[in-house]
Amino acid sequence: MQSATNTRCTNSTVMSCVSNPDSLEIFQPAPLFGRDNELLELKDSYQRIKDGNSFEKVMVHGNSGTGKTSLVLALQESVLLDGGLFCSGKYFQNTKQEPYSAIMTAFSDLCDLVLQSDGFDEVQRARIEKSLGSDGVLLVNAVSNISTFLGDRIQDACCSSLSQQSFPLARFKVACKRFIRAMVSDDCPVVLFIDDIQWMDNGSRQLLEAILQDEQITNFMLIMAYREEESSLIKDDFFTLAKADVDLKLGNIDLQSVQEMISERLEDVSNGILFDVDELCRIISHKTNGNPLHILKFLEMIKEDGLLTFDDDSWSWTCDLDEIQKNTMIPDSVAEIISKKIERLDKHLQDFLKLASLIGYRFTHEMIFDIATEINGKGSKKDGPLNLDML
Repeated sequence: MQSATNTRCTNSTVMSCVSNPDSLEIFQPAPLFGRDNELLELKDSYQRIKDGNSFEKVMVHGNSGTGKTSLVLALQESVLLDGGLFCSGKYFQNTKQEPYSAIMTAFSDLCDLVLQSDGFDEVQRARIEKSLGSDGVLLVNAVSNISTFLGDRIQDACCSSLSQQSFPLARFKVACKRFIRAMVSDDCPVVLFIDDIQWMDNGSRQLLEAILQDEQITNFMLIMAYREEESSLIKDDFFTLAKADVDLKLGNIDLQSVQEMISERLEDVSNGILFDVDELCRIISHKTNGNPLHILKFLEMIKEDGLLTFDDDSWSWTCDLDEIQKNTMIPDSVAEIISKKIERLDKHLQDFLKLASLIGYRFTHEMIFDIATEINGKGSKKDGPLNLDML
């Protein structure tokens, strides 16, 4: 079974050189730098689940901005090209989440990918239905499209939300483990990525523990990522139980990787660089301590402040190194970096981001448009109607 492209999980941004490089968002997270060894370890782990029918447990951890998510998503392309499936879910801080939310999101992705796969037919559907058994109905209200695999058993499903369903937790754990075993196969291994597990709910922790101990699961790779500075939120016995086959701790990148990162981004959209780029790299490496996210945001900041500019006549970058060295400081936290970036946006665009934040980290153009239309219709916006032309 060949996998379809999972557009919801794809996180690579390809930078194209068009008429005006100075107007481009050229500092998007793209190729990884300084993570070759870690990416190779992930690829080796994936190869083991493909070749040896094994269950690989992987932990990726490091401070905020070190590129944990980007590293894992860099594995996605290799998995898809190899005929495997890659799905993901993420936990959030200070939000009211449905129990097991990130895991159920990943399960929903997996259902969609299997249904979209080349060669999926009634034989495949029947095999999955048999593997799920009668417990599959427990997941109907949490996992989109799973009903396709349940056949006549769908009549047994209740209509309440997952948090309102009444059934033994042990049975629910069994249903989730059977789901994983049903979706994997020798010719189609599965990688499931759960991000920011430091914010997972207690039920999710118990479910992950049950999955981690299932010796019948094969052709499966479970990757869990967490922030090093908030690891105390995860109980110690969870790490003991997980027994990670691969444990990757990401630190900041070295000066050489900083130079590669910055030089590639500038040189890709110009004929040359009209300043000492190595000096800029040394300044940025010092001010950001080599934190990849801080480096990208620092570049955006000096560009927006006019300290790094693109010259149309020479088709080259120019830079005020003295001013950057003396007066430019990177904010202390990722939250502050993002906040400052949002403050620079158009007022209407800020309004739409506020709407998106009410939905979550996954939303469609249509969702935002419908909410904005509803707000305008009720006249509840103090500063006047939202500008729908922005959409």
